Formats: sequence, structure tokens, C-alpha cells
Amino acid sequence: MTAKIDDLWNRKYKNIWIYGAGRIGKKLLKDFDFFNISIRGVVISNYDGTRIPNTPVYELARVTTSSEETLFIITSSPVFHSEIIDHLKKYHFEHYIIWDSRSLCELWRHIDYRFVDRRAQNNKCCFILAGYKEFLWKNVFMRFKQFIPKDVDVCVISSGIYSDKLEKIARENGWSYLSTAINSVTLAQNVAFSIYENYEWVYKADEDIFITDGAFEKLFANYQNIIAVSNYEPGLVAPLIPVNGFGYRKILDKIGKVDQFERRFGRAMIGGNPDSEIEKNPEAAVFMWRECPQLDLLNKMLEKEEQMDLCSVRFSIGFILIKHSVWEAMQGFTVSGNTDMGTDEEELCAYCINASRAIMVSNNTVVGHFSFGGQTLRMKEFYSANLDWF
Repeated sequence: MTAKIDDLWNRKYKNIWIYGAGRIGKKLLKDFDFFNISIRGVVISNYDGTRIPNTPVYELARVTTSSEETLFIITSSPVFHSEIIDHLKKYHFEHYIIWDSRSLCELWRHIDYRFVDRRAQNNKCCFILAGYKEFLWKNVFMRFKQFIPKDVDVCVISSGIYSDKLEKIARENGWSYLSTAINSVTLAQNVAFSIYENYEWVYKADEDIFITDGAFEKLFANYQNIIAVSNYEPGLVAPLIPVNGFGYRKILDKIGKVDQFERRFGRAMIGGNPDSEIEKNPEAAVFMWRECPQLDLLNKMLEKEEQMDLCSVRFSIGFILIKHSVWEAMQGFTVSGNTDMGTDEEELCAYCINASRAIMVSNNTVVGHFSFGGQTLRMKEFYSANLDWF
């Protein structure tokens, strides 16, 4: 007898067990802890010595709680579902939930949030994470309004705050607006992915990303091309980005300024690293904005490029295109109760490696990333003095 996700919230069952000690089961332990859903432990069919820190692991035969008060959350691969259900029946347990992406979506919709729904029910959507860099909004949102395709639904998302100004921007552009009470960027995205569960394609952009003409269309076309002609299954597709641990070196090569950069900042190594000059040095961010051609000219200069690059290092996900199914396969992003800055990036990059899903970078389109955190104050000065550059 299957149960419902709502049964987790109405405390219908006194004893809740997670069935399965694999990746999904362990991930669910963390999610349930955040939601204050009390778990008795993890159950497996035949105990094999598996241990999980701070969580008891039992063989099903050792569970003696009353059947009517006991619920099992089955997290194993679908190929084992029938076997597990038969095993539960053998021990007279009748209540279970088979955990899947729809269960995941229902779980996150129980979070406290406000959603102004202006969806046009397209197959593509764009999440814009915003709320903390208001000084950029005029130019950032002007570019989104100018360059976003008509077949992409937009949702502006603010984590931990409700902004009348953001809601006004969304309303004036016919976009949806989502705000969460808790300030966690992973939580906010989990809620958004849940609300947009019927959308196949998801663009994600930060509020300090300056979109360019054709960026959306090229990422989508390049994703299709990877599927059609490459030997890789894509995990995410991104544009070139000057202030980015991967893209900056590629762009310096194209404009012939590697030597100039390296004379000032040392070797231009490829890779996302908080200790690298491109991510920590404010003057490195200023250099990339000032020494590269103006963003739209740079984008125009690169539009004939055909090659895509396989990114073999951690990628900074300021603007990406992924399929909704990737988030589902990840079982959502981890939410700790803190702001969780960077957790989505870390987990998405790790998933792509572990699941053999390629991170691909499009050489025929570029967008601007304002700065990394420690570079913001200096870049704000540069921005104020060079508004026409943005």
C-alpha cells in the first residue's frame, strides 16, 4: 500500500525508515534532517556491515515496530523495487513510498515561499538568482529583457528576501517571481526546479551576469549538436566568460593578451580556484573587463567560432544550460540551513564527473560575469566609471 508525501508532514507514521543505504538514501537523510522529519534509521534487505555516521542501519528482519505505524521510503534502483516490496510484505509491512523525482518535487514545495506565477508553459525556463546586487539590476535586467528568446519562461528568484523592486521588474516583463523565507541558494533552486517540474530545459543565471545577443540560442543549439555528433553525453553547457577560471584563459588566447596578463598576475592557469588570481585579485577582474573588447563586440567577434571545448576542471556556473532531469538525477542540491553559496556548483560539477556527463563550453558566445566576491568593491568602482562598457 503506497503512502503519500503529505503523510511525512502530518506525522501519520511514528516510525519512518529509509530503505536503501546508497547515494540517494544518504542524501535523503540530510534533506529529512533539514525538514525536521524524524527517521528511525536506514534499512537494508540483508545486513552487510554497512555503516552510516550517526544513523543506525538495520536488516529488515530486525525491525519490530507496528506495521500500521511504520513507513518505509524506498530509495533503491527501480530494478529492485518489486523485490523490496515483496520483502516488506513478507514481514507484514504495508506502507511505503517509492522515492523518485516527483517525490522530490513534492518535498520541496512544502518550504515557506512566495511565488507569483506568470508561466507561459514553455518547455524552457530561465532562473535568475537575484536580490543582493541591486546596483547592477538596471543593466543586467535590461540585457535579459533585450536578449531572452520568446520561448523561454523567466523566473526571478530571491533567496531569503522578498523584494518589491524585483517583483516589479518581473511584473513589467511578464516574468514569474519566487522568493524564499530561508536564505539558501540551493533551497531556492530546489523549490524552483520543483515548481517547474514539467520544463525540460533550464537556464540558470546569477544577477551579476551580463547576457549577450544569441547566448540563449547558441547554448541550446550547441547542446543539441553535442548530442548529435559528439561522443559525450552533456551534463551542462555554458558560454565563454572572461572573469571565470576556465574561460579567461581561452579569451586571453583569442585576443592575444596572455603575456600581458601573465606579466601582471603570473601564469594564467586554467581552473576554478579561490586562490587563483582570476578569482581573488580585484585587479585581475578589472583587467579582463578593460583589456578585452567591449562585451558585445567580443561576442560578435566570436560568433563564427565552431569548436566547443570540454571543460576538465571545476566550472563556475554563473550562466549555464542543463536539463531538468540532471537536477532530478542529483536528487536536488544539498541544503544545510546556511546560505549554501557554491554548494550547487560543487555538487553539479561532482555529479557531471561521477555520472560521466560532460561540461561543455561554447566558443561562439560570451557573456560577462561582473566579479567574484572579493573583487566586488573594486569592480563596483570600475563599473560606476565605465557604465557604457556594460
